[in-house]
Amino acid sequence: MRTFATDTSKDDIIRALQLRMEKQNWAVVTKCLMIFHRLFRDGDGAFMEAIKGKSGPVFSLQKFSATAPSQHAYTLFVKKYAKYLEEKCSVYRLLGYQFEKNKSSVESLETSTCFKIVAKLQSQMNALLNCKIRSPSFMNNQLIHRAYILLMKDSLTLYTMLNTAILQLLDMFWKVKKSHAAKILSIYKLFCKETDALISLYDIGKSFVKQLPDITPPEASIIDAMEKHVEGLISDGGEDSNGEQAKKKDKSKKKAAAESAELDEKDSVTDAVHEDSGSTPAGDESSDKESSSDDGDEDNENDFLKDILNSLGPLATPSLNLQAPFANISQQFQMQQQLQQQQLLLFQQQHMQQQQMQQQIQQQQQQQLQQ
Repeated sequence: MRTFATDTSKDDIIRALQLRMEKQNWAVVTKCLMIFHRLFRDGDGAFMEAIKGKSGPVFSLQKFSATAPSQHAYTLFVKKYAKYLEEKCSVYRLLGYQFEKNKSSVESLETSTCFKIVAKLQSQMNALLNCKIRSPSFMNNQLIHRAYILLMKDSLTLYTMLNTAILQLLDMFWKVKKSHAAKILSIYKLFCKETDALISLYDIGKSFVKQLPDITPPEASIIDAMEKHVEGLISDGGEDSNGEQAKKKDKSKKKAAAESAELDEKDSVTDAVHEDSGSTPAGDESSDKESSSDDGDEDNENDFLKDILNSLGPLATPSLNLQAPFANISQQFQMQQQLQQQQLLLFQQQHMQQQQMQQQIQQQQQQQLQQ
């Protein structure tokens, strides 16, 4: 896209959208967030470069948060959506690229950099999964459908990259020192939770998007074997005393809990407002009336969005086709799932070989002692 156009500066576009997001109307703010999302996905990299240093104030939505009804499902979604876009900017600030535009970044991970990359990959994935809102009336809104289409497009890329990274980490697991093995174990536990959350998100998306891929949950039974392997390793600084082992084990559990806290928290706020009873969240109906009654403001909003898009030039993807992004993705996911199953089978075989070797060593030591 022409975000490098000379007639409208990128800073002017950012300021105009930021000013528009000060409105109380959730629909106005959502449309602005979707424009930012489209620019990140389909625009020139210079736009992300322009916003990376100011994304905090832009996506904090301070005025919207202060004026919008805090318990409306739409308000909650807007805040979560903005937080996800801020996380995308955070990834760019740290790594210098967007995951969606640099898929090869996880194809050949090195131990020195893999944990930093995978941590940001999981952080962005968790922010995306946190955008899920449980409410039948909420998911019947066409504007929400459009926003979820963009989120699910990102999720397809992020999960595929995360799956590729996890397979490499599992391959490293038997070869690395104890501290790295413990990190890989924590990453895999979080990956299992992320997969369950993504399956739940796709179950919602299948009501308005066809041909979403079916995802097979990762093998959770190997976690016990991984934990035993980590416990059996000698620490990086030498043999642990019993007290040190207990402290490190407790610290590892707390760290794993902290890393998965954001993902576990994703439904806590919205579930408190509206459980799976199918009831409409308090205030949703009034929010719909508020957005529909302001016809004049909506006309101005449409004119404003047209002016912004016209100044930017044509996007790389001119229209948001609901089905096109997912037409051929199922086959790719099936291949990924098959690869994962093969890798996990190899992982289990390696674990059995490791146990057999340890048993042989113990038997030899016992025989030497008897002699």
